[in-house]
Amino acid sequence: MRIPSMRIRSKTTAFWIATLSCVLVAAMGLLVGCGGKRSPDRERSPGMEKVTLRLSWLIDASAAGYVVAIEKGFYEKVGLNVDVQPGGIDLPPVKLIASGSGEFGQESGGETLVIARSKHIPVKAIAGWQPGGAPAIITLAGRGIRTPQDLAGKRVAVGYGKPVEYVYQALLEREGVDRKTIQESVFKFDITPLLDGRIDAFTGFKVNQPFVIESKGFKPFVIDPHEYGIRTFGITLFTTDKLIEKNPDLVQRFVLASRSGWQYAFDHPEEAIDLCLAAQGGALQYDREIEVKKLKAFGHTAPTPGKPLGWMDQAIWAEMTSRLQKCGVLESPVDPLTIFTNRFVESGGM
Repeated sequence: MRIPSMRIRSKTTAFWIATLSCVLVAAMGLLVGCGGKRSPDRERSPGMEKVTLRLSWLIDASAAGYVVAIEKGFYEKVGLNVDVQPGGIDLPPVKLIASGSGEFGQESGGETLVIARSKHIPVKAIAGWQPGGAPAIITLAGRGIRTPQDLAGKRVAVGYGKPVEYVYQALLEREGVDRKTIQESVFKFDITPLLDGRIDAFTGFKVNQPFVIESKGFKPFVIDPHEYGIRTFGITLFTTDKLIEKNPDLVQRFVLASRSGWQYAFDHPEEAIDLCLAAQGGALQYDREIEVKKLKAFGHTAPTPGKPLGWMDQAIWAEMTSRLQKCGVLESPVDPLTIFTNRFVESGGM
């Protein structure tokens, strides 16, 4: 059942709603501007504390836990009215949250938060939903690539400046592969060049592109850096040092309700994706089957044995920090203890 006091918007949905509103207002001759009217959902939620969560991308399987927390009333239970907003290249979560445009953000790779701290941007990870990480080298079965050493002489599209590049570089260094022997190009987040033979592999995500490739009738092959000892954090929830200091109760409630949402999503992936579909008017980035597979794969990377969901290992943050230092992307040294806190996931809860 939809919880009236919550709302979820995508850039596409918001754009067309806003456009339609402007047309109707003009047609009716009303002297009010577009967006001037408050959301009815907001008006029906007196006493609820309103907060914004900025995603790193659109609403899909990577946001399922938050959608579930809204639709199942987990946020409402702790007195929160959560507005989930899309992110992207033009809507960077760290920059927006650090500037005060919302309370919470989600990044697809913890490396982004390490880099932010090196720039003295006071953001901090408060839950790691994907300690198994997601970056990988994606290729096709039959292309003769099964190990990092096989990449020598091959054409590889790389997501430069992204967490996937830093993991890729660390993997090559650990396995003794000279990066100069690889024919690199810019990965434009399009799998077509792999399918039609223009490239041999690309830096992607093991919980995403393999399922898209399968849906096109091809057999993917994944080189998983995690299997070679390269550890990283994938989907990571963060906020500002300021909010943690001034309103730790709000942070606590948001983390625990979000964790309940993610746990439910991992336990009921089909239902969780159906809730995402309903929230998005029946349209997600990929079809339902792919999104369900993504969420199930995501769930396999989430647990840390013996620890609560969302818990983060200091050693992994230290490893990531050292890796980025070697890559030369940090503007100043970073103490791993300043990047994250387990305070809110270790407090028990819902």
